[in-house]
Amino acid sequence: GTIKPINTIAVGTQVSGTVARIYVDYNSVVKKGDLLAELDPSLFQSNVDQSTAKLNNAKASLSRATASLNYKKNNYQRYKNLYAKNYVSKDEVELAYSNYQQALAEVASANAEVNASQATLNNNLTNLGYSKITSPVDGTVISRAVDVGQTVAASFNTPTLFEVAKDLTQMQIETSVSEADIGKVKVG
Repeated sequence: GTIKPINTIAVGTQVSGTVARIYVDYNSVVKKGDLLAELDPSLFQSNVDQSTAKLNNAKASLSRATASLNYKKNNYQRYKNLYAKNYVSKDEVELAYSNYQQALAEVASANAEVNASQATLNNNLTNLGYSKITSPVDGTVISRAVDVGQTVAASFNTPTLFEVAKDLTQMQIETSVSEADIGKVKVG
């Protein structure tokens, strides 16, 4: 049969990219959190930069919408006070109120855009973090399936890049046994 560690962990990647650096090889002893390999981060970093710019733009739009809201709210209050003294028509008050309501909707829309941009940025930051492949456990690297420059594609299933054995002092033998050889084996 084959002697294998009892507990092995397959280490893969959640994102696709080109392997830029490998920090471990066969028989390397690793601790939980140690860097095993790194995918080229340039694409992930550009996504982070782009989403940061979109978030800043969304925040600026929110500031503009808030300033417009404050003006339209004050304008509506002025028209309401003038209408109470019969200086303006009801139509002008209703128009000022309508503008105020539209400004409220624009602020809500700008807030939603800020939240969406923040979520995109968080997602891109997470993907940038996934470009660094770390060990999930303390152990020994028993298999390395990638080389520098190789492209890994994490589309439907996570590709296994490394296998880390948790404890090499506990091993098991995996073997095939014919049923004819153990036909009379019983409990006990």
